[in-house]
Amino acid sequence: MITVYDNAINQELLTKLQEIVMSDEMPWFYTPSSAYGTIVDEGVSQGSLYHLASSPNTRPSFLYPICKEVSNQCLSLVEGDYNIIRARLALQMWKGLEHITHSAHVDSEQEHLVGLLYLNDSDGDTTLYDQEYEWGTPSAPPKVLTKKSEVHPRANRLVIFDGYHYHSSSAPTNYPSRYVINFNWVKEK
Repeated sequence: MITVYDNAINQELLTKLQEIVMSDEMPWFYTPSSAYGTIVDEGVSQGSLYHLASSPNTRPSFLYPICKEVSNQCLSLVEGDYNIIRARLALQMWKGLEHITHSAHVDSEQEHLVGLLYLNDSDGDTTLYDQEYEWGTPSAPPKVLTKKSEVHPRANRLVIFDGYHYHSSSAPTNYPSRYVINFNWVKEK
């Protein structure tokens, strides 16, 4: 299942989130890899900035309340009841004209849905692959991956997919930045 929604959340909430996230006051943190902080391809610049609004075993950030509100609006588009296990904002910046696709990965080894809400118009597509993580195996992706779909970032575009699909982001080449909020949701028991 890969579903794309345009105008996913109301404009007032999107504007409020953009004003916070894109301000000079926003605290960002550097990671050498855009792929969950663990996978780095030698010779490929994958560094990006992130802000963890919520995650297991961490204290929620000041952004958690607005992320929860955004998550609720996103989840209203999905059948079933889900809870956030992780809300992570990412900022990828222009790294030149060469197209850079970041390492393929899964966000969690537990069964989950991924929701990616793009906060600005940009390039730097998200690539989803046919291959899926098999529970109980190392989460490193297979050596050969087949593209299933690509999603182009647009402000207020949401893509939701099964979290076991390997996926990757890419750096913008025609825009100065790419802002996205990455939700991981688990089904309520």
